Amino acid sequence: MFKCEMHLHTSGCSKCGISTVEEMVLSAKEMGFQGIVVTDHFYRGNTCIDRNLPWEEFVAAYEDNWLRGKAFGESVGIDVIFGIEEVYNKDMKEVLIYGITPDELKAETDFRHYNLEQIFKFVDSHGGFLSHAHPFRDRPYIKNPDEEPDPKFLHGAEAFNVSDPDDRNEMAVKYIEKYGLKPLSGGDVHVCSHRLGTSGIAVGERITDTKQLAKILHSGNYRMMINGEIV
Repeated sequence: MFKCEMHLHTSGCSKCGISTVEEMVLSAKEMGFQGIVVTDHFYRGNTCIDRNLPWEEFVAAYEDNWLRGKAFGESVGIDVIFGIEEVYNKDMKEVLIYGITPDELKAETDFRHYNLEQIFKFVDSHGGFLSHAHPFRDRPYIKNPDEEPDPKFLHGAEAFNVSDPDDRNEMAVKYIEKYGLKPLSGGDVHVCSHRLGTSGIAVGERITDTKQLAKILHSGNYRMMINGEIV
């Protein structure tokens, strides 16, 4: 099966990212993965892109880092897929967005102000897939960590996030099962030597772009990786 990491940050767009996109690509190749989804922090998250830029220029700067990774990935046989992690409320809760292209984002000029419902409608209208990132993460910067996200405006959620303890992941699993959401697994990788290879999804076909990824996620035709094992 083809393995793909679903939640990954790079130093090119995320302030908390330590490794470059090229370093992530090489590490993924060493771990036997065929793809990575670069889900750097976006406009309201921990981005290192200047928010004062005009909207299209902001998105283009975000896109440029992915394009650099994509080109490098092609040279070494790793597919680098476009993704987003975005904050959607004042509690600092975040979602992962798959299946949306940079051009679709550039055209959505009000996106920077969207709440969860509005993000969902935008993503859903373009055939994308909206997943909650670490839905019950308990950190000082997150208000109301135990509060359930509104499942009406999600396609899925992370059932397993490497950086969260077992009890928080167990809460996520119960939430996903309660509302019939699609479960995902992510490493929340910030350093190529840490966490990469322990999470993600495994599929029967190679994933080459974000639209294809969204279709696979909607179909549920994938298996999760948990602690390096395909389950």
